[in-house]
Amino acid sequence: MKSVFLMAGMMMVSASVLAFEGAPKENNPPGVVETESEKGVNIYRLDDGDEFGYASPLTIAPGNSSFRSGTLVDIQNRGTKPTTVNVANTNLSAPLAVPGKSNAQFKFDGGKWESMGVRLESDPLPSGARPSGQQKNPPASN
Repeated sequence: MKSVFLMAGMMMVSASVLAFEGAPKENNPPGVVETESEKGVNIYRLDDGDEFGYASPLTIAPGNSSFRSGTLVDIQNRGTKPTTVNVANTNLSAPLAVPGKSNAQFKFDGGKWESMGVRLESDPLPSGARPSGQQKNPPASN
């Protein structure tokens, strides 16, 4: 009976070794906005609940030489509490306040993240922007 348990234990250990794919990724400290060059837009979301969580202040990770100029970071504050974005790795001269129910966009200019301003959810869309989601369009008349 001991040999059966020993064999089962060895099989479990060998299965876990085969399933291991390398060291797990280090967890980033709260408030660090990670960036990737292959993505069109890097999105970081905040809220008051458990879905995304809340962090303040935020720091945008530095870009590097492989990043395309124009890569975007969109910080979406879906909660009610304001947050701030630190000046590190950005063109900001002072921390940027991002109120609740708003978002802040940054564009990579080849060296730093350039602020494109803060937009409230209640603000109208800029001209030329397309709204997301289902739209009601009347049928075309001839």
